[in-house]
Amino acid sequence: MSSRSERRLSKTGRRGVGARVNVLLLLVALVPFIGLVAVVSSELSHASHRVSATRAAETAAEEVVGLVLLQASLIDERNWRAALTATETMGVSVEEVEDFAGIPLDEELRTASASVDEFLSRGGPAIAVDDLRVSEASFTDVLAGFEDRAAVVGAMRADAFAELEGSTIGLSGGAGLVESVRVLSDAADASMAATRQYAGFLSKTFRLSSDPVAEAEALIADHHRYAASMESLSERASADSELAAVVESIEADPLLDSFSEVIEQMIADDLVDGVPLGSLDLAQLFGDFDLLAPTLSSSAVSAGAHRELVAVAAADVLAAASELRSAVGEESRWVYVWSAGLALLTLLAGVLVVRFIVRPLRRLRDAAEGLRQGREFRPLKPAGPVEVRTAAVAINDAAAHFDLATRQARALAIGDLDDAALDEVASGGLGDALQSAVGTLRSALGQQEEFSRRLSHEASHDGLTRLPNRSASMAQLTRSLARTARSESTLAVLFIDLDRFKEVNDHYGHHAGDTVLVEIAMRLVTSIREGDHVGRLGGDEFVVIAEPVEGVEETFALAERIIAEVTAPIELVSATVSVGASIGVALAEDAGLTADEILRDADLAVYRAKASGRGGVVLCNEDLRREMDE
Repeated sequence: MSSRSERRLSKTGRRGVGARVNVLLLLVALVPFIGLVAVVSSELSHASHRVSATRAAETAAEEVVGLVLLQASLIDERNWRAALTATETMGVSVEEVEDFAGIPLDEELRTASASVDEFLSRGGPAIAVDDLRVSEASFTDVLAGFEDRAAVVGAMRADAFAELEGSTIGLSGGAGLVESVRVLSDAADASMAATRQYAGFLSKTFRLSSDPVAEAEALIADHHRYAASMESLSERASADSELAAVVESIEADPLLDSFSEVIEQMIADDLVDGVPLGSLDLAQLFGDFDLLAPTLSSSAVSAGAHRELVAVAAADVLAAASELRSAVGEESRWVYVWSAGLALLTLLAGVLVVRFIVRPLRRLRDAAEGLRQGREFRPLKPAGPVEVRTAAVAINDAAAHFDLATRQARALAIGDLDDAALDEVASGGLGDALQSAVGTLRSALGQQEEFSRRLSHEASHDGLTRLPNRSASMAQLTRSLARTARSESTLAVLFIDLDRFKEVNDHYGHHAGDTVLVEIAMRLVTSIREGDHVGRLGGDEFVVIAEPVEGVEETFALAERIIAEVTAPIELVSATVSVGASIGVALAEDAGLTADEILRDADLAVYRAKASGRGGVVLCNEDLRREMDE
């Protein structure tokens, strides 16, 4: 595969892996997030519904309270208007009634009318009562009109109460509001039943009804309704509550109790005799005033007491509605806080996922890619889940192994077998295998290097004496001549040819001759100066390159010392032998001579020395060169 294809595959693979991780994490987070959004939306919708329902319940409660008070006020005005009309019909003035009974009928009527007008002015039901307050209206029409209007308000009250009950269904705490409205309904029923009993009393007392039987039946029904409502209030009212105190005060009031006895006696008389009272004249009216006066007084007390009863019950309704609104509002606030908290937790979870999973994975990817491409590697700091941390540690170990393998490969490539990297050991099984391979390669390269060194040494040294051979000596002579030319110094070449060596070979054999050559080589090495070169040219011929020398005298002194060392006896296994040496000397004092030329001059000189009787030292000069040429 080409490098371009590899790079394209690498990029594609890198994008693919990143996309898969991101998509998987997104899908994993999306499922609970959708569920969370659904739950939060449902809770917020439910909270909004509860708030709306609470507002509707509070509005309905206020409407019920207003309608109850309006209905009670309409019945009050009806009763006081009936009482005032009845007394005026009988020819009794308001002042006389007030003198005898202590009741200002006109004042009570104005109070009841003002109460009706107040409730109607608050935006209540569109009910007209002005036509019932004009002097031209007949007494019967006035009473029937107020009764009809009170019935309309009662129907509206029933509808508002039903709406209130419907709006509180499912509301936590809504049952308390409904219960308080039922108490208000009982209070309103008790107030209107008491008011109607006074209306019935006045109607029977003043012979105002055209149907006495129906009037008696209505009085009985109102009396029983009043008793049932008061009993229900006693049962529903919480102990130590204001409502319970009002109920108790009504039940303990002697005027109201005596009026109840009057109504019960009046009902008993109608039921026993079955004959309504006859027409009533003024004398009879004032004759029975002992009964009428306290009854009229109790009417005023009853109106105030039952109005207070309705007001306290209405206040309880409004308080329950307000309490419900506060509770639902608090619940809704907690829903919003909870939703915001969940959203914050979701965001935090996303941040944590990116920080502790996505980022570590990306760093792992980049590190692996850089390692694969051979870029400089920076050790990863393990982070994220345990699995990612383990992978980071593994990549760090792999990078360390790779770096060590690279340094060891470089050292082996350049043949630096002493590099410290070759002694480092990586951890784990890979490190053991790597060190084993490096050890094997190091040993093989060491053997190869030793073999090459031995080959090189053998190629440049004599196999018997271990001295540099002719080629190595000629190379050394060339280098020495170059140095001499640069330093303008003198170089001496001593060509040494052994004397009587052939006799040793002939008499004692070649093994003895080899022993002699080895011994001579050792003596030559110890005879020369430090830095001088000794080499074997072949056979029994040796060369010494002395660099530098002061002149002929120093060179001859060196030659004489060599002859003395060589001439000394040599102990063999079976005999002691002695060989000599003839030395030819050539000096290089200028840069015009080559290695071959100066060695030739020394060879000429040693030839002359051997011809002159051996054991001597001869310097090659121009005369000798000319003579040899001739």
